[in-house]
Amino acid sequence: MSVVSQVLDRARLSATTVNQLNQTIIALENIITPSEAQSINESMTERADPETNMWDSSETTWRDQFAVWSTLKGFSYSHEFVRVWNRPSATMYKTTGFNRKTPKKLVVLFTGGANRMMVPSWIFLAHLPRMPLCVLLVRGREPFYEEGLPGITEDFPSTVDWIRQVAADRGLVVDTVMGCSAGAMPALRAGYALGANRRLVFGLPTLSRENLARFPITERKNVVSDLGRDDGTGLTLFVGGLDARDVAVAAEARTVMPRAHVVTEPGAIHTVVEPLARRGELHRLLRIHSAPWWRRGL
Repeated sequence: MSVVSQVLDRARLSATTVNQLNQTIIALENIITPSEAQSINESMTERADPETNMWDSSETTWRDQFAVWSTLKGFSYSHEFVRVWNRPSATMYKTTGFNRKTPKKLVVLFTGGANRMMVPSWIFLAHLPRMPLCVLLVRGREPFYEEGLPGITEDFPSTVDWIRQVAADRGLVVDTVMGCSAGAMPALRAGYALGANRRLVFGLPTLSRENLARFPITERKNVVSDLGRDDGTGLTLFVGGLDARDVAVAAEARTVMPRAHVVTEPGAIHTVVEPLARRGELHRLLRIHSAPWWRRGL
């Protein structure tokens, strides 16, 4: 039994309401790996008896969702992710598959308001490109991480510096920075500041004059400048076609960052990651837009 399964078992014993148990499950979903999700599913399956398990209804719902996600096209345990460490506002993972090659690339994930990439962490991790990777998932304060990472940094510039140091300490190159919703703007800014090859953002917030003045996009080596210096190289915006605001923001972004690419999911709203994953498209899009530019013919 995995450590997270033991944590869930303790929560089952101490919870007095379904809501309390569900909150624990959600908190675990935000940090667990695909293999840990599998372990939780196995534990829940073993006790799937409504006569002896008072939480059977809630656990059945979770298992049903696990069955759907884990059989989708693109889902795979081949990464063999392990969690290196976990802190209140950041979690580090690394792959141990791929002939156990030591990862040299770091992918940084700026989560949104629910402390996830619009789907539980184990689902997003499973859909990442299949290569040796370290992944740093961060959880910051609104608005747009301006107050830093609780317990780690105090503001956005110190968050960028901390990520840079984390990468340096492990001998990693910051290859890709991703962000969703409230984490999209920070990913846009941090990706530029860190010199990342690629920036993939889902549900970019408004690029109003007020936001651009308050949250400068380009910040490299402690120099803050105007948006005009960022031409969108390596930037892909994923947009829900049913969200008029997001569509308008993407169009606006293209006018000021002409090298940016826009991927529109016609049937999605702001939370574009989930429908892409459910349709079996997320893994393909992440692979394509995480590839070197010369391989994409762009």
